Amino acid sequence: MAISEKIIRHQKLWLLVIVLVIIALSVLSTLWFRGVFSSGENVHPNYQNITLTDAVIVCEKEIRSVHKQRLRHLTLDNLSSRYDEAANLYRVFFVADLQFSKEAGAPSSAFLIGCFVGAKRGNIKGLELFEKKENTTEPIQKRDGGIFGWPL
Repeated sequence: MAISEKIIRHQKLWLLVIVLVIIALSVLSTLWFRGVFSSGENVHPNYQNITLTDAVIVCEKEIRSVHKQRLRHLTLDNLSSRYDEAANLYRVFFVADLQFSKEAGAPSSAFLIGCFVGAKRGNIKGLELFEKKENTTEPIQKRDGGIFGWPL
């Protein structure tokens, strides 16, 4: 009986070793395919670590910190905000009402703000501010003729 118990114990030990090797190979292969062991050199050049929502949050935080007291209202321009694949950055646009006078009840002006966020690290690459002005234009017509310049 002592020999058969030794064989059974030896078989159980080998079974345990084989199970542990299978588990270790499974974990290592999962980590390998997830890219844990790569140095990052083979990553696609336009790999995005952040989303458009992350870019909006970063931009809004920066705008609020730069224009603390002047900012009255900030609205995201959903139609213009986008990911630019060629530049590998997010172009996020806002419409802001800024008040430059410290007097209470002073009028505010509308501004367009463009914020550019890198898609890899989420850092701000640029922040542009343009005053929103609406100009009315009139058609230019010659006085000596009709609408197409033909004589009247």
